[in-house]
Amino acid sequence: MKILIYLLLFFSISAVGQRFSSNTGITNFEASVPTLVPVKATNNASKVIFDSITQEIAILVYIIDFEFKIPLMQEHFNENYMDTERYPKAFFQGTIIDNNSIEGMITIKGVSKKIDIPINFRKDETIDLLGTFKIRSEDFNIKVPKLISKKMAEEITISFNYSLKQKN
Repeated sequence: MKILIYLLLFFSISAVGQRFSSNTGITNFEASVPTLVPVKATNNASKVIFDSITQEIAILVYIIDFEFKIPLMQEHFNENYMDTERYPKAFFQGTIIDNNSIEGMITIKGVSKKIDIPINFRKDETIDLLGTFKIRSEDFNIKVPKLISKKMAEEITISFNYSLKQKN
């Protein structure tokens, strides 16, 4: 509920700042182990809003929007690991620091953790924001059965590529 309230407040910021946004941000994750079937997915519908005056950023990712090449893997991901009926979204709120990192809180499966993410930041007519970071599944109560754990990396690599346009 706090996330929803924050999003509503953040999206209703007055025109004092210069707001940039995207509804088509690309967020990827990979938990592959070499020589086995790739465990990776892409979400092309990440929602991002950034205020260039305050440097605040909010990112909303619907878990169900991650697409796998193997449909059965996608089904297991949503039903068994991420419990998307109960936890349909992941959320990040933070601040861009000196155009080279983002500091803030990431929330996955109802668990929030402070994180610092190195980024590439470029501003022209749009703002391009790219970054990569790693998380551990157990830090977010993502339970992986022992039988499957050998087929997945202990650290999950998350990367993103967002192109934000100025909101009018």
